[in-house]
Amino acid sequence: MARADGISGVAVAFTLGGTVLLYAGLKGKGIGTTVRTLLGGENPESTTQETAITGGATGGTDTDTIGIGGGSVGGTPAKNKAIARMLAAPYGWSAGAQWDALDKLWTRESGWSNTIANPGSGAYGIPQALPPTKLPAAGRKPVSSASVQIAWGLNYIKQRFPILEFFEYKHLPERLQPISQLFFQAAYQAVGMSHDSKNYAEIEAGLRKLLEAKDCIVRANVNG
Repeated sequence: MARADGISGVAVAFTLGGTVLLYAGLKGKGIGTTVRTLLGGENPESTTQETAITGGATGGTDTDTIGIGGGSVGGTPAKNKAIARMLAAPYGWSAGAQWDALDKLWTRESGWSNTIANPGSGAYGIPQALPPTKLPAAGRKPVSSASVQIAWGLNYIKQRFPILEFFEYKHLPERLQPISQLFFQAAYQAVGMSHDSKNYAEIEAGLRKLLEAKDCIVRANVNG
């Protein structure tokens, strides 16, 4: 396996999860190309297609180390948002109110900068990981991969607060969606404002009360 000063493509693909594998397969791109593009702070949609590399008994696999070198890896806020839209798609958060809530959350937290550090708390990167060591190595200095930070942040939200899925509202009748959307946005805002807190039990309790209020209002409108 070729080596260079950088980060293992397999390790980064694992960090980014099945999103990269699914995207690469659907678009006919090699996993290595997709990962290199993401690490470079680009949207894979803007790159030329490459035949996917597959391994076999006599062939190699796309596991070469990606030579990155020093410095931060990422793009402008606009490029980072484009990457986030792709990575958020499997969560159902890449469009509409779901995307708006995520966009507002990370705009407030970091301005979508993959190199920003909170001078007070030390929280770092797009999702403001605290401490920064929670991020995979590629998401921390000196690389500061925007894609790795985003993937970690999306997974953090999903795993830490699974109750958020119950605030989804697009399955509801159209007339119930506007009021339900307000609770959806409030829930994500609460999570975003609480990222420095260690008292996850209290945050969960607050989200449960918010969900109860949402369900009561929805039922009242259904039965009204």
